[in-house]
Amino acid sequence: MTDRATVDQSIQAMQDNFQPNRADGLNVTYRLLLTGDGGGSWGIYIKDKQCKVREGAPRRTDTTITMSVERYFQLSRAQLNVGNAYQRGEINVSGNLQLALKFVELFSPWGNETPPPPPPPPPPTTSGLVNGSFEEYQPFAYKGDVKVWKENQYPEMYGKYWDLDILKVGNSRPHLMDSKTFGLFTQKYFSGKGLNYKAHGGYSQVITSRYKFDLAFRQTISAQAGRSYTFKGRWVSYYKGSEPPYIDDIIFLTIGIDPTGGTDPRSGSVVWGTRDGKNNKWRDPSVSATAKGDRITVFIRIENTEKDVGKTELNTIHLDQFELR
Repeated sequence: MTDRATVDQSIQAMQDNFQPNRADGLNVTYRLLLTGDGGGSWGIYIKDKQCKVREGAPRRTDTTITMSVERYFQLSRAQLNVGNAYQRGEINVSGNLQLALKFVELFSPWGNETPPPPPPPPPPTTSGLVNGSFEEYQPFAYKGDVKVWKENQYPEMYGKYWDLDILKVGNSRPHLMDSKTFGLFTQKYFSGKGLNYKAHGGYSQVITSRYKFDLAFRQTISAQAGRSYTFKGRWVSYYKGSEPPYIDDIIFLTIGIDPTGGTDPRSGSVVWGTRDGKNNKWRDPSVSATAKGDRITVFIRIENTEKDVGKTELNTIHLDQFELR
């Protein structure tokens, strides 16, 4: 059981660990609502790079963040992934979701325990490819801002442990999210059935846009020089949705391996597989290469060449079940 005095002490420590350099131009009032033993309500007022915390509900609130006291203490020790906790329903948000995702960035860890180091992106990892089936997600930030689509309802995410390079965009950036969130989006805006469309596990990675783009996911992995590695997975694209006519060679996926461990998808050292433009059918790309050192980098590159499909259509890609052998 957690007593209220312990929670109050932690709330004060949070204020003391405010990072003003991360609050440029921010004028926002949060309400933090904690449930369970020791819980309560606090207003967190951020203005002119200053933070004040007061007990009680604010008169005006931009965003209300609700969680249990247990989850709050995990957050204070940098032991809680906010995006994943939101997806699991362990954190509820009322108001501006983008501001809620920004909240955790405004404070250095303020818990009493020394926080564990954040999980490193695997360059390099000794355990092989991580999260190849895109079951875990992290917030998608573009040009410094965490993105939420359509009236701050649909948080944009991409696979945890993957790095993402946006190589080219047309009139607007692409949107990324897990397949469950995308299903709910299509249900509201495109009269879909809200399906969580995937090939394996609980989710697939979705990339969608009206406009042309070129992007690449990558992950660097420990390797043994002279050993051959095969990278493969599953993907499907839908040009202007899943209804006919089905038109190929507009959306392309290519997977590759850089046997030197380089991280630039435009490098000449990358060994690429077939540039596949098949539409509306799950595909199983594969590529092999021999490591030249103690690490390799795998790439998933997606090119949408359509300039603009119109306001009532989307080009959509699902990625799932990638593995390295």
